[in-house]
Amino acid sequence: MLRQLEHDPAQAYFCGDDGLSIGAWSALKDHGLEPGRDIGIIGLNELKMARWQSIDLTTIHQPIERIITASVDLVEDMLKNPDRAPEVRKSACMVVERGTLRPKA
Repeated sequence: MLRQLEHDPAQAYFCGDDGLSIGAWSALKDHGLEPGRDIGIIGLNELKMARWQSIDLTTIHQPIERIITASVDLVEDMLKNPDRAPEVRKSACMVVERGTLRPKA
């Protein structure tokens, strides 16, 4: 990622987890870039550390408890009714905007 920054920087990076986003945030700061000003970062899963004032990570909140409960319910129902049709359940996610997104140009 850092080699790419030298040649063709992205406007923002979306990392698949807040832990990875915080690592990217740290690496960018180590190279003199300020997340939220010079480059955007967004994470996923809203770790408590993302709320720390020093990090202030924009992230996507997923309703994990609701997802787990629905998954367990579906598995239990599949075990009771092996011929049941597949089912898709969606859970709304929301962006928790903090300080690591760049303002719109």
